[in-house]
Amino acid sequence: MKTTKTNQFSYKTNTDSIISGYFDIYQSRSGAIRIVLGNSHATLSLRQIKKLNIDIFELCDFDHDLYKKCYFEPDDPMDDIDYFMNAIANRFWCFL
Repeated sequence: MKTTKTNQFSYKTNTDSIISGYFDIYQSRSGAIRIVLGNSHATLSLRQIKKLNIDIFELCDFDHDLYKKCYFEPDDPMDDIDYFMNAIANRFWCFL
């Protein structure tokens, strides 16, 4: 597991209780960016990474190739809309 420095969080609930703990953001072996908040783990989507303004290049042992493979390369070419549209265009091109 690749890790970065640990940070502290604290927030007030509706009942004026204060919740605090530590969080960590790291890149998993699959290339996914993950967050640990207390005892909970979650994989972040590309949108969440951008909205949270996470500088992925600051993560310890960040691997850009794994990141691209995880977030930008589909497992199934049919999941890639550009691939799908090009395949359709190439099929219809032969009929023109």
